[in-house]
Amino acid sequence: MMAAMLRHPFGKIPCRPAAWIAFLACISFTAIMNGYGHRNAITNRVTSYTVQFTRDGSGAQPSAREMKIVLLSDMHLGVNTDLNQMEDMVRQVNEQAADVIFIAGDFFSSTFEGVKEEELEKIFSQMKAENGVYYVWGNHDVEEPLLFGFPLQKASLARRPAKMDDFVRACGFRDINDKTLVIDNVQFAGRKDMDKTGDGKNKRKSAAQLLGGLRTDMPTVVIEHEPYDLDELQKNGADLVLSGHTHGGQLWPGNILVRFMYKNAAGQKKVGGMETITTAGIGTYGPPLRLGCAAEIPVISLYY
Repeated sequence: MMAAMLRHPFGKIPCRPAAWIAFLACISFTAIMNGYGHRNAITNRVTSYTVQFTRDGSGAQPSAREMKIVLLSDMHLGVNTDLNQMEDMVRQVNEQAADVIFIAGDFFSSTFEGVKEEELEKIFSQMKAENGVYYVWGNHDVEEPLLFGFPLQKASLARRPAKMDDFVRACGFRDINDKTLVIDNVQFAGRKDMDKTGDGKNKRKSAAQLLGGLRTDMPTVVIEHEPYDLDELQKNGADLVLSGHTHGGQLWPGNILVRFMYKNAAGQKKVGGMETITTAGIGTYGPPLRLGCAAEIPVISLYY
């Protein structure tokens, strides 16, 4: 009976030790990579960046004024969210004693369902900066049906439910979508997402409309979820653009491929003389795994 069960339609299954060793090695490697990838995904790393502004183009050292900015992005809150990771994030952010905190979108993963609302509101409301916490929306901060992570409807039909707005406001975060503000002689401009505004309006302000009225004798910092439109922002007076969206590729070899898709897929890079910083973000999209990049809390020292 047992011998019959082991028979292959075309004969007996070969029992080669080398084949079994290779099979077990593949299983072990996969298990190790999944374990490492998950641990890597829920471990936040504080990264430091320095940006120096000179308004006259002389290359001279800027003044002694310094502003400390914390940039967060891509938390993708949902059923896979690790509350301990979020608590660690808030603790690490507060340790920086930042002047201001900006969240560059993608709080959610195209749905509010599965968000541990009460627990997360309690955690996030503890995050503080001297001048407050501000946010722009990302392309996943809407309610839309997905299939294998891809939307099933037109971007113009994606809407942001009131629960998403209510949640971030309850956390104490302030809206800077298509708005500007000045903090200590630095101008900040936030942009709506380029793909999904989420409010039934298919257009956001152009770079010229958003930045056109700003002063030229102050540094201008733009918070933009997706690191696109960089040439237009630079042309219209932006000195620094802070973005997320890319996840740094999240899973190898994505961390290599995204560098061909964006002018700055991760880290700090000058684009046409304008500084840009793109964070790999905190959360993950899809499986809670990161291979080839880390969950990141950028701390930006701005000298001007």
